[in-house]
Amino acid sequence: MMLSGIILLNINDMKIGTALFLFMVLFSACNNATTDKIKLTEIDAKNPVQEITIKAQGNTMDEMQYDITEITTYEKTTLHITLVNESTDGSMLHNFVLIKTGTAQTIAEQGLQAGAKDDYVPINDNVLIYTKMTKPGEISSITFTSPPKGTYDFICTYPGHWSMMRGRMIVK
Repeated sequence: MMLSGIILLNINDMKIGTALFLFMVLFSACNNATTDKIKLTEIDAKNPVQEITIKAQGNTMDEMQYDITEITTYEKTTLHITLVNESTDGSMLHNFVLIKTGTAQTIAEQGLQAGAKDDYVPINDNVLIYTKMTKPGEISSITFTSPPKGTYDFICTYPGHWSMMRGRMIVK
C-alpha cells in the first residue's frame, strides 16, 4: 500500500490545531470556486484530519500521472487534499475528481461536454468532490469528510487525461 504524504492529527488534543484546522477549512473554501457543484459533507472538528498531497507529474501524454494512485483512509475522517501540478508544459492542466467506482469513462466524456468553463467536471451524482483545474506550477486544495466505507476512483477530467491519471480511494 502506498501512503505518501499522509499526516494524521488529533485536533481534540491541540487548541492550536483546532484554530489551524478552522483556518484551513475557511481558506480551502475560499480557494475553490467550484462550490456550486461540490457536495461537501459537514466537517466535524472532533474527527481526525488526514493531509494528502498528490503531485501531477509529466509533460507529455505518455508521461502524465499522479504520484499517488492509492489512498487509504477511514470513515468520518476530515481529508485535506492538496493537488500540486508539477508539469511545466502549458498543455498539462490537471485536477483531482473523486468519483464512484466504475464511472470514470462516463465522467470523463461528460466532463468534455461540460467544457473549460466548468473545469471539465460534469454535474453528475457520481462526482463526489473535486479540485479546481490547475495550470503548471499551480496548487489547489479541498477539504471534506471522507465518504462512507467503500472503494472510490479518482481521475483527472482534463480531456484525454482520465485513462492515465487515475487511482483509487479505499475508505475503511
